[in-house]
Amino acid sequence: MRVSTSMIYEQLTDSVSQNMEELKKTQAQMATGTKYSRPSEAADTVGLVQSIESRIKTLEADYEAVTRTKVGVTAQSNALEVAAGVMDRLKEIAFQASNDPLPDAVVASLAAEVSSIKQSLIDIANTRDSNDRYIFGGLRSAELPYVLNADETVSYEGSTTPLRIRVGDASYEDAAVAGPSVWKGVARGADSISFFAALTEFENAL
Repeated sequence: MRVSTSMIYEQLTDSVSQNMEELKKTQAQMATGTKYSRPSEAADTVGLVQSIESRIKTLEADYEAVTRTKVGVTAQSNALEVAAGVMDRLKEIAFQASNDPLPDAVVASLAAEVSSIKQSLIDIANTRDSNDRYIFGGLRSAELPYVLNADETVSYEGSTTPLRIRVGDASYEDAAVAGPSVWKGVARGADSISFFAALTEFENAL
């Protein structure tokens, strides 16, 4: 195969052009302080960066969800501690009321205190956290869970499904306890009555 002068010239020209492009690229990198000026120059690297950024956003969203949940769990813990103290007093009243006979004035005073305790426990059951969510409302955490009706009965308007958060790519955990799981009904034979209905009956009995 004969190598003509024109062929050598073309090869040299191509080589010079390639070197010029590389020189321009290097100069641009030095001027801007960046290795690449266009995403197409490093498609693999760009894809990796985008994947990492997507993962970071997912982790940030999970972190925010856990942070909000921690607020709710802390509020639940505090509310239950207060409720435990109130329940201790209720036990004392029940023990005192069982010691017959008691003066009518004392019984009336105990009945009034039970009524006050019932209202306190309803208020605790309707506690909201710093994110303005009702901590015992389950999934319906934006709505008042326990409603005191005109006839003194208390109805639960929240959700029995607990609030859940994502703790992994495909894993969820309960993040709060729904009201009925805390303020449980009172067994009565084969049936049961609600916790607050039992308080109302106790008050009426006094």
